[in-house]
Amino acid sequence: MCSLYDVREVLIAGGITFVIVLSLTIFAFQTKIDFTVMSGSLLVLCLVLLLFGILAAVTPYPGLHQLYCALGVLVMGVFLVYDTQLIVGGGHRYAFSPEEYVFAALALYLDIMYIFIRVLRLLR
Repeated sequence: MCSLYDVREVLIAGGITFVIVLSLTIFAFQTKIDFTVMSGSLLVLCLVLLLFGILAAVTPYPGLHQLYCALGVLVMGVFLVYDTQLIVGGGHRYAFSPEEYVFAALALYLDIMYIFIRVLRLLR
């Protein structure tokens, strides 16, 4: 995917993604809000993102695609906080067990890569 973009765009998107991931991770560690009970709300957000993506694909309005990418970054940011709190455990209602470390790492990787791809598309 990165071979389709200019080196400068990829580096800027990587820096923006790094700042987003770092700040959301710090937020997930520091907040008193328990995001692990929001799985139903996250499902609704994913369905809205899916329907909006279909609308953006069939509508020729170019600003709609950028709005879709921004909405995707926002939704995946919430997923990043959710997955981080599942990994941390602590006083949260739900948590990953230590045997699920591969699934937990894959969940974080997918969140970060989705944020990176959407930020990269926003820069184009």
